[in-house]
Amino acid sequence: MPREKKSRKVGKIGLTKTEAPRKPKKAPTGKSKTTSGNKSGTRQQVAMSDANNKNGKQQGDPRIGSKTPINLAKYENKTTNVVKKPIAKSPQQELDEIEQDMKLEKLLSKQETKRLSPEEKTYVESSLKRHKELCKALGVDMESDEAETEIDPFAQLDAIRLDDYKD
Repeated sequence: MPREKKSRKVGKIGLTKTEAPRKPKKAPTGKSKTTSGNKSGTRQQVAMSDANNKNGKQQGDPRIGSKTPINLAKYENKTTNVVKKPIAKSPQQELDEIEQDMKLEKLLSKQETKRLSPEEKTYVESSLKRHKELCKALGVDMESDEAETEIDPFAQLDAIRLDDYKD
């Protein structure tokens, strides 16, 4: 018996297009389909047609928005608008603040070993200038304070007599 070659061709698997059942088309209603928005390319067409107006005024590009200013005050927070007025301090309070300023102390100690940046230098100079003015206004003598603090311990040794302690 002779052998038959297998073929790759297969018979009909599915339905043909003509045999498939079709959905019935909807009957057109009286309403037309509403579209949202403009057709593509209308911005350029509107700009060109307006440019050809006979009024003499040329309309600008519609892509550029409105030039009317928008009041942004209504969008701001009410709490951030409050400006705090600086509290007036007495000269003595201001002097005490300058003397207790840790930033100034650090910069003064840094100045002895390293160079200061221009911002740091201006801060130190302005603080020292204000300190000097306040001392002058309050009548505080800075030189006498330094003299009191720098007491020579050997100066008192001369005042002690060993003869007083002999029996």
